[in-house]
Order: sequence, then C-alpha cells, then structure tokens
Amino acid sequence: MTKVELNGVNKTENFTLVNNFKGYRNKEDKTSIADGWMIEGSRNVLLTTTGTIKPRGGYVRLGQDSTTISPILSSYDWERRNSDYRNLRAGNEKLQFISDSVWYDLLTGLSDNVLFRYTDWWDNTELKAVLLMVNGTENIYEWSGGATTYASDATTTLTKEGTTTWAEEGFYNIDNDIGDSTTQFTITNPSGTTFRYTYTSVGTDPLITSVTFAIGMKVYIKAQNFNAGNNGVFTITGAGTDYFEITNASGVAEDTKTIGTGFITLQPNQIRLGDVTHTYHGGASTTTLTNIIPNITPATAGDIIFQEVKTVPVGNFGYNSGFTFNPSKIDNIANFKQQLYVYDNDLRYIYISKTNEYKTFTFTTPTRLVGEGALVTLDGSPRAILMQENTVYISASENQWYTIKFTLSSDNVYEDIEIERLKTAYSKGARSQEYTTKVMNDIYFINFEPIMDSLGRVASISDTPQTTNLSDPIRNDFDAYNFEDGSIFYYKNFVYIAIPKEGIVRIFNLAETCWEAPQLLPISRFSVIDGELCGHSYISPITYKLFTGTKDDQDPDDATTGTAIDALAIFSYQNFGYRDQSKHFNEYFVEGYIKENTDLTCGINYEIDGLNGIIEKTINGSDTTVVWIKTDDSSFGKTAIGTNPLGGTLTKNTSIYTNPLTLNKFRIIFTIPRAGGFFEYASFFKTKEVDYDWEILAFGPLVTVSPNNNAQIKQ
Repeated sequence: MTKVELNGVNKTENFTLVNNFKGYRNKEDKTSIADGWMIEGSRNVLLTTTGTIKPRGGYVRLGQDSTTISPILSSYDWERRNSDYRNLRAGNEKLQFISDSVWYDLLTGLSDNVLFRYTDWWDNTELKAVLLMVNGTENIYEWSGGATTYASDATTTLTKEGTTTWAEEGFYNIDNDIGDSTTQFTITNPSGTTFRYTYTSVGTDPLITSVTFAIGMKVYIKAQNFNAGNNGVFTITGAGTDYFEITNASGVAEDTKTIGTGFITLQPNQIRLGDVTHTYHGGASTTTLTNIIPNITPATAGDIIFQEVKTVPVGNFGYNSGFTFNPSKIDNIANFKQQLYVYDNDLRYIYISKTNEYKTFTFTTPTRLVGEGALVTLDGSPRAILMQENTVYISASENQWYTIKFTLSSDNVYEDIEIERLKTAYSKGARSQEYTTKVMNDIYFINFEPIMDSLGRVASISDTPQTTNLSDPIRNDFDAYNFEDGSIFYYKNFVYIAIPKEGIVRIFNLAETCWEAPQLLPISRFSVIDGELCGHSYISPITYKLFTGTKDDQDPDDATTGTAIDALAIFSYQNFGYRDQSKHFNEYFVEGYIKENTDLTCGINYEIDGLNGIIEKTINGSDTTVVWIKTDDSSFGKTAIGTNPLGGTLTKNTSIYTNPLTLNKFRIIFTIPRAGGFFEYASFFKTKEVDYDWEILAFGPLVTVSPNNNAQIKQ
C-alpha cells in the first residue's frame, strides 16, 4: 500500500471509514462532535437494531379517513381483562373507540372538551373492570367496554351472536332499581313540562335525595300502575328529599301510585345499535336482553352493538358536611389501590375516595379511619398524577413534585396520610398529564425548562426520588420547540415524544441511550392497537399505524396512495484528528444496502454548511456493477447451486421500525476531483421518493494531507 504523510506522520493509504453509528446530537458545536453522530438537519432516519442508519417506515391510515380539520387531543389503551384492549381517542367533539378498524362514537357534542383523562376501576357490584373518564367538565364518565354483534330481536328483546352472555362480553348486568313494588309516588306538574315524582312515605323507601338523584343522571321508569305517559327514560332536572323531577311533554299528574310489577332504575344500562340508543332492564346474564326501549328496528346479523357510556355528575358525589371547596369540574383522575384520586386544577386540592367507592370522598375527623376518603392540600394547582410502585406522585404548578404515602396505626384501625414535597428546582414540574409516562421503575416527563427528566430512585445516591436530565444531548432542539398539546409515550424500549405544534416526533432509544433524528410526523397522541404502534393526527381525526411501509399517509386499501418520505442523514464533521491541517481526497467509499428501485444521493459538504462546495453522487439500486442483487426466489434452477438457500424468498431482517424488505448489498467508490483542500467535511445521505429504501453501513474517504500546506489561511 502507498505510504503518505499526514501532519508529519507516515500513514498507510486506507479509507478512513465511519461505521459505528451512535444516534443524533444537537448540543455541541457540530464540528466538534465525534464521528458517527447525526447532526442538525437530519430527519426521518433511524438507527436500526443492526447498527445501520436507514429511513423510517411510513404511516398508514387505520380506520376512517377524514377531511375535517380537528386534532385528536387524547387517547387511551384500556386493558380490560386478559390482554383484551379497548383503544379510545377523542377529538372533533367526539369520544370514540375502535373495533375491526372502524372508529365508533361513544360520546358526541363535546365541543372543545375532548382532553380526556382515564383510569381503570374494579366494580365490586358488577364484578368487572370499568373505565372512568373525565374531561374538565362536571362529570365522570363510566364505560364497561362491552361490545358484541347482533343476531336477532323481538322488538323489546335483543339476542346477541355466539354463546357467551352479554355480561361475559362486558355489558352491565346489575340494574340499580330504587324502591320495590310497594313504593308509592304522587306525580305532579309544577310548571310547563316539568313533572315531579314524590315518594308518599308508603312502601319501601327509595332513598331519594339531591345527591342520590343528582341533576344530569338518567332514570328508567316502567311502573305497572303509572299512566303510560309517565313511563320512559328521562334525565333528572331537579331533586330533593323524597322527590325528583324530569322533563316530559307527555306526563300526566296522578296520585298515590305504586310501582307494582314494574321498576324505577337509576342510571339504567344502555346500548347502541346503529345510530339508536336503547335502554334495557334484565337479561344480561343470558344471550337475550329484555325490557328494551325504544323498540328494536331489525338489523343485519353481525352488526356491532356496544355499551353506552354512563354520565355521573359531581353532584352525585359525597363529601364531608360543611366543605365549601368541592370541585365544580374534574380535570384529572387516577386509581391507586381502589381509591380514586381526582382534582379540579383551579383548586389546590387532591380528593381521594373511599376504598371501592369512587363517588364517596368522606372521612372521619380528626382521626381518619383506614380506607376512608381524604383531602390533600398542595402549594400549587395540580397538573399531573401518577402511581409508581407504592407511591403516588403529584406534580403541581410549574415547579413542584409531591409524594403521598399512607401509614397504618399500630392497631390497623387508623391511617395517616403523609404528603411530602420533593426537592425540585424552578420549572421542574411536569407540563401536563400527557407529558408524563412510566418507564419501568421511573417516571419520564417533560418539564418547563424544557427538559425530558426521569424521576425515580437512584440506589447509589438516596432512597429519595431523584431527577435526571435525559434531553441534554439535544438541548438546542428542545429549547426551540413549542410543546403545546403534545404527549410522551413509552413502548418497547423507546420513549416517543409528540410535539404537534412543530409537526415533529422525537424518539429516545433506551437500548442505545441515545436520541434518534427528528421524525416529521403530524402526531399528537400514541396508542398500541392490535400490537402495533399507532399515532393520532394533530391535523384531522385520523389514526395511523406508524413506522410501516415506505410511504406516508397511505390508504390501506389503495397501494397507489401515499407521499414520499423526506429522509436525510447528515453526519458530524470530520477533521481526521487534525483541525489545523488541510486535507484532500479523490476517492470516497460507501457500503450499505439498497432497494432495487432506489436512487440514493450521497453528498459531501466541504467546510461548515458546505461553504467551500457541495458534491452529490447517486447510487442506483439496479446498478449491478456495484449492487449485489438477490433474486426474489431461490428455488431450484433460478440461481447457481450454492449461491442461495434452497427454496423460499430471501428477506433481510431489518429494523423494528419497518416491515421486512429485501435489500441488496452494495459497495461503491466514487471518484471525486481533488480540488484545493479542506479542513473538515460532513457526509450526508438523502432520498425523497415513494417506496425508496436503503441502509448505510459504512462510509469514508481516502484522505491525505493537502499539498497546499495550509496556504489559504496563512496571512
């Protein structure tokens, strides 16, 4: 090999290759970053599990398309039982869930109140999990998640497909009847279409108060002895001791009527079939629901039927007598050991429910009994609440973090609640609930600095939770972002951060402890649906499967749709260890993998930002002089014996982000004019066409010292 002299040192004339890729950085001067890092300007490329760099996968629509301009602002993946999930999203004034790739409306007419928060709750009466949801209004919404398909009906009864019961499919089975056949009412008409049902003190007491019959709750009346006009499903408009009121244009005043063989049910169970909501009473323990109103319109076998959401107003909750600071709305919700935590972020309180009773927040004073409700006062308005291990973490204001712990008395009768404010600094609080996520034993969150921090115990330091700055390597990027409406999500050893105002998703690779290059994606929230990572759009009410295929915004039913992925990998500047020496080269080596249809642009920036010239070369994926093209089929007679395995197609095991594609190995040496000299240079690789795919394995020049001996910078 030829010997050359570089800065007075004899060196063998070999290509100086970069083949150890480390991720992306944007903190230091980009001419001082070590070899193998991608730098500012890079986008839509990823570090693969095999250590190469390649374009990210595309995204494919999941469910209905939409041209409406309205973002998805909340989502939740609810594990009901045995890894059976219900995936929800909210936006465009709707709360929806997905089934068989179709999004169905659970709640509509929500206006701007689509920022839902969610928690799982075990119903000890129904003996099933239910989902509790809040959206900054005066209600908690409860959903059982039941969904099944239609078989047949008999007007007021409805039979499902299959042999499982309605209850086994997650539908409500218990009817909350008040009173009994002996309970007597007088029905009056105080004004207009308002009708009042007053318990006459005859028969079993129905226990009617303004709390048990809170305004906004529903009631299903089907009393044997009432006038038919007084039966039906109504919304409560008023209540007090022994009476409730509803609006009913068909109501009839009548005196001293007992329920008889019928019933009055508070918060009745309802289902949706097509566009119609039906109320049922009984039959959920079988395959046929009964007492259905309105009458069923025959449907088509296989049509979906799902449980309607129940609305529980804050007026239905129990608080200590004399409280003057009960919440007027609920902005967040969490469950810790079957005690519900809620707050109104206009107040400084955390309300904790009684064990197993999420509507009851009362407690004994001055000494609280085990399992009772509780009230916690903070130094600022709460923003986020998470449960990790045996600790409740709460973030408040822009600066505060707290933990809540419970301590039993020695006789296990009383329980003390201790709230501890952690030692944190200015702007160290979580930006929102959506900007927090649990990662193994830690909490990851975006604070107001802005920084991505982890909060957890560092064994070598202290048993007290510590914060760790994880976003420092991309500090310049974080400082420039508008984080409004975004979220953070952990999945399979990666932390995903949606920054929708910027149209960017950032990814922290936990396995390699590095950041990926910015991903240009219009995403606000994440979900895992049928085992695949999905993103919900910040532009329209659309959901996408992420990192799949080689096009963006593809219609799953039309392979011709979709747009090009703008992939660009720019690597850190190299000076080969000699910042003060001018170098040059006329040969440049690149090795990697490429799809046969792809034209990959390889570029060189001489000096910072290419101010001393930019050279671009193209690698053609079908050029057999530099690309080793594999056949799609290795069956006998297609290739020479011994070239490939016998039988089957050949597929390379590519990144976890994309579908496996057959990529061909390439090696190429570009001949480049040896003009002048340079002190530092940066390599880049780019494509912007649909269905292109490639990976970079190694690159580098055959560099030598420049003969001009730094003349251009001498004065």
